[in-house]
Amino acid sequence: MSDDFEEEVRKWVDAGTSNYGETWDFKTQKTIEGVFKGSHVAKTKWGEKIVYDIEAPDHKTMSVWEKAQIKRFFNETEVGTEVKITFLGRETTENGQPFNNFKFQRKV
Repeated sequence: MSDDFEEEVRKWVDAGTSNYGETWDFKTQKTIEGVFKGSHVAKTKWGEKIVYDIEAPDHKTMSVWEKAQIKRFFNETEVGTEVKITFLGRETTENGQPFNNFKFQRKV
């Protein structure tokens, strides 16, 4: 087979990019919703963090960075599931520890 023939028959298909989507800033955008597309590991100066990809209704991919409660939610969520996360605000535990409180929802 000639190289020219292979070039004519074989085609490039989109397999994604290595770029992260825009990061969800829960302090300014209280709610994010869309389809959970998967996750990947990012190396940061604080170590490896999981980044969860959400495809919004406008087809824009948003990145949601790992936090303990976010990680638990996505560990129990299948890829392809419609999800909604709402930031409820900063609260304090009974022991006086501050934390970010979120409401998690899945469309069933």
